[in-house]
Amino acid sequence: MLNCRVARWLVFPFISCLLITACGSDGDLPGGDSPIGDLGGSDDIDLPEIPSSTSDLFEDGATDDDSFGQEGQFGAPCLGNSDCDSGYCIESTEGFICTETCLDSCPTGFSCKSVLNTLPDVVFICVENVLKICQPCKNDSQCAGGRCIEIQGDGLFCSTYCDEETPCPAKYSCTELASNGNEETVSVCLPKDGTCDCSSESISKVRACEKSNEIGTCYGYQFCDEEGWTACTATEPFDEICDGVDNNCNGKFDEGVGDGEPCTLSNEHGSCSGIQSCLAVGGMVCSANEPTPESCDYVDNNCNGEIDEEFKNADGKYASQENCGQCGKNCDNAIANAKAKCDTQTLDTPQCVVDKCELGFYKLNGYICSPVPPSLCQQCKDDSSCFIEGAKCISLPEGNYCSVPCQSELDCPPAYSCSEAGVQGKQCIPDTGSCSCDGSDLKLQKGCEKISQDPNDPLAPVVTCQGVQKCTVDGWSECLMGPDICDGIDNDCDGVVDGPWININALYNQDDNCGVCGNSCSAKSYLNAKGSCDTSTGLPQCSVICDEGFFDVNNNPTDGCECKFQSTQDHPDGVDKNCDGIDGEIDNGVFVAKTGNDMADGTLTDPLLTMQAGINKAFQAGKRDVYIATGVYGANIGLQPGVAVYGGYSGDFFQRNVILYETAILGQVPTKDLTGTVNASNIAGNPNKPTRLAGFTIFGFNNKSPSGTSYAVWISDCDNQVQIRDNFIIAGDGGNGTLGASGIHGTSGKPGGNGKKAYDVATNNCSTKHYQVGGNGGPNSCGGTALNGGNGGTAVCPDYDVNNSPPACPKDPYEQVSTLIEMGEKGSGPSGGKGGSAGFDAYIDKKFGPYNSYSCQSDDDLNCTNCLLPAAGGKQGSAGQAGQHGNHGALGLGCSQPLGQVFANKWLPYDGSNGSSGTPGSGGGGGGAAGGVETIQCQGILSDFDDIGGSGGGGGSGGCGGAKGTLGKGGGGSFAIFVTGSQPIMQAPIITDNDIVLGNGGLGGHGGPGGTGGAGGAAGDGGAAGSTTGNSFCAATGGKGGPGGFGGHGGGGGGGCGGVSYGIFISGGNGLQSWKDNNSFDALGGPGLPGLGGASLGTPGTDGKTGSSGETNF
Repeated sequence: MLNCRVARWLVFPFISCLLITACGSDGDLPGGDSPIGDLGGSDDIDLPEIPSSTSDLFEDGATDDDSFGQEGQFGAPCLGNSDCDSGYCIESTEGFICTETCLDSCPTGFSCKSVLNTLPDVVFICVENVLKICQPCKNDSQCAGGRCIEIQGDGLFCSTYCDEETPCPAKYSCTELASNGNEETVSVCLPKDGTCDCSSESISKVRACEKSNEIGTCYGYQFCDEEGWTACTATEPFDEICDGVDNNCNGKFDEGVGDGEPCTLSNEHGSCSGIQSCLAVGGMVCSANEPTPESCDYVDNNCNGEIDEEFKNADGKYASQENCGQCGKNCDNAIANAKAKCDTQTLDTPQCVVDKCELGFYKLNGYICSPVPPSLCQQCKDDSSCFIEGAKCISLPEGNYCSVPCQSELDCPPAYSCSEAGVQGKQCIPDTGSCSCDGSDLKLQKGCEKISQDPNDPLAPVVTCQGVQKCTVDGWSECLMGPDICDGIDNDCDGVVDGPWININALYNQDDNCGVCGNSCSAKSYLNAKGSCDTSTGLPQCSVICDEGFFDVNNNPTDGCECKFQSTQDHPDGVDKNCDGIDGEIDNGVFVAKTGNDMADGTLTDPLLTMQAGINKAFQAGKRDVYIATGVYGANIGLQPGVAVYGGYSGDFFQRNVILYETAILGQVPTKDLTGTVNASNIAGNPNKPTRLAGFTIFGFNNKSPSGTSYAVWISDCDNQVQIRDNFIIAGDGGNGTLGASGIHGTSGKPGGNGKKAYDVATNNCSTKHYQVGGNGGPNSCGGTALNGGNGGTAVCPDYDVNNSPPACPKDPYEQVSTLIEMGEKGSGPSGGKGGSAGFDAYIDKKFGPYNSYSCQSDDDLNCTNCLLPAAGGKQGSAGQAGQHGNHGALGLGCSQPLGQVFANKWLPYDGSNGSSGTPGSGGGGGGAAGGVETIQCQGILSDFDDIGGSGGGGGSGGCGGAKGTLGKGGGGSFAIFVTGSQPIMQAPIITDNDIVLGNGGLGGHGGPGGTGGAGGAAGDGGAAGSTTGNSFCAATGGKGGPGGFGGHGGGGGGGCGGVSYGIFISGGNGLQSWKDNNSFDALGGPGLPGLGGASLGTPGTDGKTGSSGETNF
């Protein structure tokens, strides 16, 4: 069984191969639109929506209207042109569907286009519209009626016009542009993300593509995903072969492959000629007969140019004993009471003639041996009057009478002796020596004739029959006829031809003479039967009477009674055990075929259309089985308890061969109730009423939804009542995990403001209005937390000695006190920088200086050019401290459990984990204000009045932390058979004799990158010192603010695990070794690759793990 499955790869490789694809030249056809190849090109588009009714194209049964999608009609799914009433199967965004021919109009979303038919003809069919958006162009003429415009510096691309009635596809917006050379505007479809390239905002965008070589150009599609444009789905053009596919993409199928050319079929018997025909997927077929040994049947069996040559003589006549004059005319039994031979000399056509009559019979002519010669004892004139060969006219006492020749007494009738007759040789002579019947010899007999004619037909031929008269005491008897023989002649002249062998309707109804004389049904050999003549149809023909226990199910007598009755119960197993004509039980099953209707009775002659309708009807009616005819059934199904479902039947159900009559189930989008292509749920407890699925090719749905899982066969809470056997199961692919979101970058801090420059107040009365306010701290906040830099210190009026005010001179120790406003403020945030301290005041006094030895007794103008430095410290304000940097966020961990998990009887992947956000940096401290210069009595001299020092610079604000990168989702799983249960499985389902092909697990989603932390704000400079040559020469610089701390970088998200890929997967119990041993596995698919950890300047996330995979998980 398993080796035979290889043939299935030839039948369904697959459903995309038999169809009109969008391939062809770019040139227009005469008198028509462009060929279907017009759909191709490097168009970058989102495909328009098909009318809503196409959403159920692959759901068997109803659509939104009564005609759309019905079997063979417009919109119906198809495998090849022969599936469609119109003869055309085309590719659409919903798969391959039947289209219809057109003159000018088509259903919404389709246009009437011409395609090449048989050259030089073209045919117009409805083709799905494909918008040429984002196709590179040079001018408007290349855009199929649209505009060629420049898009965001990427180059020139096609757009298409739009309005309220003609909206743009998804990911495109209707945008007004100035019309060419006009003030009017037009609306065209432009990409929402502003680019025709594949970007993160363009995921799921589709564009047309092509593959070209010297043979032709084939078109396909490319899809935008997170990796960029996918590979082009177009096939590589190659020379046309006979396979039902447009290999060179010129719009024609199987052209130039030798269709209609001569061919030969040869073997050891000869070589026969024919014409080869291309039968699409059936390949090239030669019509020649297979040479066989020559037989006599008017056919040139060995194809040597001669007919029946072995059965003809040199003159070309059928001259053998077995075939005399014609095939099948055997002379061995051709003439009654005689040994016959084939006479090839007398007539043009050889005939069977008497070679020798049997003992007691006499050759009447070349075709009859008579028991009593009619001329015996008849009066004669000479030998010619006695027409029996060798008979003589002999002289007896009462006259001349005919005798017959003999060799011995055995050759003569009773009352005659074989005697010498002189020169006349031995003849049969009456024992009495007389031919007169006088009563003295009652054994005496003589020949006679009887004439017959149809009394109702005067034109009927007169028939003369030969008989015998016997001598009685009363004289000669009437002319007695011999027994009639079946030869098409009225041998006894009773007015009825072959009377004993015909019925009242004049039909030959005898087993040995059926229909015609010599057609012996009983002489033929039949398997498990004997021949019989059947006249029930009004035309006698050989039929069979079956031996006890055997039946002629196929009504073909040539193979006899081929079916042996074995049981009243017949489960489909390749043997018709109950001889009802199907492998199964007609009265115990529901029938489903692609030619059916779900309103039908579900009988052999009135099948249903969809598998689910058949399963439900069988369950409701208490039928054991559902029999599915060959075809493609596009719907997920749910099994019912006690209902067995069998595929592989011919369209009339009389034959079952899962290879020749392949029955495919195409998985569709999962629903709440139908998780997989085939589903069995809560079927347990009654193994004597199996729920069986056998003889199907099952395709799992390619579940491209994010982290979507594909189940070809999904079994939940079932025991050994469920049986999955003898199927070809192809797992679908799982969907890719979604990417983690990127962390938002932290906001950078703002710089602190600069302090103000020192200056002379130009008055003797310094007051608060002369204060110099420090630079503002840079503002910032993150999530409600202030990260501001501290304000710089304010420069105030100087006071060199708080204990001695003018006109008194200062006295040591010159005490000074700094106020809070002079000091820089602390920065905000978790660890803000401290503010800088204030500088101390200097002193200039005309009578207190080095030029009068600080006597405070006399004035000296030179003292106004020198300042007394503060004893407590420096004049300059100190800088604010820097704000502390934030911490980087923790990394997100990649998924570490590649086997995934089962929850609520569904498989789920594990995701990565989120990274964490970086913490914010803190604000820098403000710089301290510089000390001032207290100036006494120096007006008009160099130093003039009091000086205000430079104020402090503001601290920079802290930067915000980068946000976390979020987790990458796990990839979806791929399961050919998935077995699960909420309770431990005690008696596992029976899974045997299946060919299982593994699918691909979805890719794990990459973790999102962490956001970059914001930079800290720069420090503000302190106010500048006074002029070195001016009246504020002694005033100092304010302290510089502290810079803000940098925000920490966000941690990258962890990558998701790749999706798993299993042939058989069990959860909630232990798998059986028989599941491994009794099924075959093809690992064509594999697990999904892991998602990568998200990048980060601080702590990148870690990668996930490759999905788990294997033939089984046990």
